[in-house]
Amino acid sequence: MTDISNRINPSMIPDNVPDEAVQDFRNFAYYVMKYMGYGEPTPIQYGICEALQNHNNDMILAAGRGTGKSVITSMLASWWLLRDPNVTILVTSATAQKAIDFMSMTRQILQVVPFMSHLLPGEDDVDNALSFNSAARVKISQDKSVSAAGIMSQIVGKHADYIVGDDLEVRGNCDTQEARDKLLGRIHEFESIRNKGGRVIFLGTPHTRDSNYNKLAAAGYPFIKFPAEFPDSTIPSRMENIAPWIMERMEELEAEPSEATQPERFDKEVLMERYAKIGPANYALQFLLDTSISDDEKYPIKLNNIICTDVGLDMFHQKIQHARSAPVDFATYGMAGDKVFKPMYKSDNMEDYIITTLHVDPSGRGKDETGLVVASATPTGYICIHEMIGLPGGYDEQTLIAVAKLANQYKCQLIRYEGNFGDGMFGQLLLPIVKRVCGQIGVEEFKVTGQKERRILDVLEPVIATQRLVFDPRAMNDKENQIQLTRLTYKRGALKHDDRIDALSHAVSYYSEMLGVDVDAVIAANEHKAYKNEVALWSDDDRRNNMIIETCTSGAARIENPKPKLYRQGRLISWKNMKKGGLRWPHQ
Repeated sequence: MTDISNRINPSMIPDNVPDEAVQDFRNFAYYVMKYMGYGEPTPIQYGICEALQNHNNDMILAAGRGTGKSVITSMLASWWLLRDPNVTILVTSATAQKAIDFMSMTRQILQVVPFMSHLLPGEDDVDNALSFNSAARVKISQDKSVSAAGIMSQIVGKHADYIVGDDLEVRGNCDTQEARDKLLGRIHEFESIRNKGGRVIFLGTPHTRDSNYNKLAAAGYPFIKFPAEFPDSTIPSRMENIAPWIMERMEELEAEPSEATQPERFDKEVLMERYAKIGPANYALQFLLDTSISDDEKYPIKLNNIICTDVGLDMFHQKIQHARSAPVDFATYGMAGDKVFKPMYKSDNMEDYIITTLHVDPSGRGKDETGLVVASATPTGYICIHEMIGLPGGYDEQTLIAVAKLANQYKCQLIRYEGNFGDGMFGQLLLPIVKRVCGQIGVEEFKVTGQKERRILDVLEPVIATQRLVFDPRAMNDKENQIQLTRLTYKRGALKHDDRIDALSHAVSYYSEMLGVDVDAVIAANEHKAYKNEVALWSDDDRRNNMIIETCTSGAARIENPKPKLYRQGRLISWKNMKKGGLRWPHQ
């Protein structure tokens, strides 16, 4: 078989092209990034360049998010054209737009780098959003120099010397086994469209434990990984398919496991921020490139990450710190060694909740419960769970009355229910009962999509792992609640009953915008605001005298500042509409 993967046609390379850029892709990348204004490639990017050039065969290259693998490989495509303008390149991606972006980057390189301009399409050459022909090409072919296509589009009938599969796996096309099988079937078509001696390169980051990249590796595609952290040699799954450059760099720097492999762009602090936002399981997939499942990772939610303390009806502590030193005094049902602990510290300062809501996962037929979760959001970014219960029944009047009474008990300003089934019937039946029991409060329907287990874990795992979720003992001292929390896995049908934890995920998802709050920054801002208000108060003689009289007089004299209602002209105002600076109510 003729190998075209390293083919050079010297007669078609102009004299103004630096020879070192032709011979070594790392040098070429340096020139391109210089002319594009990106600066010099980072050490790990040079390592990726070396791997792409010297693996003269098919390969799967996985790299952590933000490594720049797609940009580097678009440079590789232009480098192939520089060495031989007659080659044909097909770029595929999960979506046509992503493939077009890749191809556009390749064309932009030809336009910006001075010694590449001879490769630009001429006036009579094909040059559109989906493909272009190089003016330097002399070989007659119906296949374009570079073309782009979505993986699910029509690619049969095309032919190419080089095929690049750029991020073929994304959330949405690999969530189920059926979707993964469909995607793998399209990938297998590459074998019938690549030219003799051609090369196939996959670029990607795994999104699921059952990633198709693993299946391609098992079928014979060499797999090489550039994770965001240096691996721990004691964990076999972290060492599997590691790029030799990673280990050489680790030895050169005398780096410790878990140190950043690209600190120039993502240092350890940034990586830990990503870890906190997406959770341990997704971080292991997308940054460590580890698709294995340890016993510890199989069940992502841990009780020892949950804060359990008394949750007030109207207000909560400004700040709370978690510790694993003082277990609660009730039974826990987590996995071996997993317990619920009391917080180490609670600030004396308390603040009113921004809003309290009731979230409902209505029961269908059968033995399912109606899951109910009462949750409050604090100005400093905590989500407090007052109640997490399950009620027998679903649409019967007894259950609907219980829902309304629970909302009234906790002064909820909004009731939200999942409306995927029943065409909103639950809300229509609930609304008149809520009006009778609670008065005027909001009732709102929402819908969900995707595999239930993955959807729930993707919402809950990061929040629990970063200790932003607070449970009242009333909600945590419940065996069924603890079982649903600690036994949920990514496997479809992992739990026999999941109504309560599903309702919990709805509550946390609703308050997701609160999780970016810096607790200490909010406290400092509030203290500064209080200080300014006090200064303004004392600068006014009348108010100063009134305050002295009211605070120094015995009896019932006091300054009142009641919490304003969350209504404007009968319409419920969501906390999301509040001003973000001082967390003021919208009608103040």
